Amino acid sequence: MALSRNEQIEKLNRLKTAGLLPWMSPALVMITAGLILVGAFSGRLIYYLAAGLAGFAALAARLVIPFRLDAARGLSEGVRQTGTVEIEKKKTTMDAHEFQSFTGLVCLDNRPMWQIDFAQPDGWEPISGVHPAELVFIRGKDWPVALLLEAGILYPSVRPKRLSRF
Repeated sequence: MALSRNEQIEKLNRLKTAGLLPWMSPALVMITAGLILVGAFSGRLIYYLAAGLAGFAALAARLVIPFRLDAARGLSEGVRQTGTVEIEKKKTTMDAHEFQSFTGLVCLDNRPMWQIDFAQPDGWEPISGVHPAELVFIRGKDWPVALLLEAGILYPSVRPKRLSRF
């Protein structure tokens, strides 16, 4: 189901105001520990497998949530500048499952500034190519915390790589 850009912004703001994101990773760690204990007492392998999945989810949440919170904060109080982003879609196949990821070369004043690995877009799929974008900045971060494209929102999944200085 494709979401409009405004629906994506609204969804991101709801997650921020609900206060759930900061608690997601610790909650998943506690679930992981609980599943390990249940597995130890029951002796059933399925609980260990579920604990492994919950642990992986906790790690993923721990890595991406700060960037999602920064994006939500930037949308409400950030400074916006016009720029461009060259998006590249990468497909990876692992065990007969296909995964896709998106990277971007973000330019400001026609100068490449950052190489960004984007979090999985929520409710839309970016198209490879060069796109105009609003770059959203917040105090304390040297990189854009969100990019507003015509079709949707992108934000980093890891710390962006700086390519040049202002």
